[in-house]
Amino acid sequence: LNSSLQLLYTVRGFCTRLVNHGGPLSKSVTAVDQLLQKEKAMSSVSPRLVKDAIDIATDRFTGYEQRDAHEFLSDLIDRVHDELDEEVGAGKENKDSTNRTEKEDAEKKDMAPSLLTDEFFRMNVNVCLKCDSCSYERNMDEMYRHLSIEVDRHEQKEDEVRPKWTVNEGIQKFFQSDQRELKCEKCEEGTTATQTLAVKSRPKALILQLKRFVVKERAQIQRPSTRKSASDHDETGNENAEEQSPLPAEMVLLKNKDPVVVDESFDLDHYLPKELKGSKYKLSGIVHHHGGSPSSGHYTTDAVRVNSDNKTDWVSFDDGSAYEANIAKILKSPHSQRTAYLLLYTLDS
Repeated sequence: LNSSLQLLYTVRGFCTRLVNHGGPLSKSVTAVDQLLQKEKAMSSVSPRLVKDAIDIATDRFTGYEQRDAHEFLSDLIDRVHDELDEEVGAGKENKDSTNRTEKEDAEKKDMAPSLLTDEFFRMNVNVCLKCDSCSYERNMDEMYRHLSIEVDRHEQKEDEVRPKWTVNEGIQKFFQSDQRELKCEKCEEGTTATQTLAVKSRPKALILQLKRFVVKERAQIQRPSTRKSASDHDETGNENAEEQSPLPAEMVLLKNKDPVVVDESFDLDHYLPKELKGSKYKLSGIVHHHGGSPSSGHYTTDAVRVNSDNKTDWVSFDDGSAYEANIAKILKSPHSQRTAYLLLYTLDS
């Protein structure tokens, strides 16, 4: 909870404009943020108001056991969005709810201003599926609040050090074309289609999740029985064949600790329409997961804060502790490259 909120509070435009909007959860988020703003840049306050509000909204995060920071932040943004959507809907109904046709309702909905959560945390992507046989295209729009990118490895060449994977390479892999098995609805021959992605609208704040936690197949160890009975042997006196058969593989959730070089900035120009090209995203926050497995460990955050001179500093947060950070050293640290989990990039204005 602490690390996720510190990342969210880095997006100042969102936090200041959220004040006096939404429902109980939104108001708890801004209340804690206002407490933080009264303190120094390297101070901390209790997030109890947010904890109480989200526990009322859902039982997914009750108690104080380890929870996934990405899961919590995604759920928080979605629930704040629902509160804002409900607020806008209620306002529109109160203003004019009589004698409207379905067509007029749809037109009003199209003209409604975008919600804060969409302005800051929504990316619209066009997904095109092109038949490899007849070139027939199917298009659909998808919405992303974040991008989950691969933590991959380069092939290691003989007598060379394996180059480290980078965030920019993860983004390129996310948007690269991909062949899918898909029956064409236009021709009979088409059984595969090439999928391409194109960004239609970009968020002011882009959250990237490094896919550290992966499901893998693992063989189970066959443990020999310490006791034998008559039932363990067949009629010929041999051990029961079923007893000797190997156990089926089990699916386990593991942590990928491979290093990832976090880029200080990048652009999405290759995937953007012409009118949106030219702006860069700059790094504004990192959530680290310290620990060897998904079910245990500890989260910390490095994030940008505005100091008393109205300049930005990097601050490291570890629950109630906060201290000045050197972002250049953090990005070069082998340990940080293995623990980076959530990344926040904001549009460089």
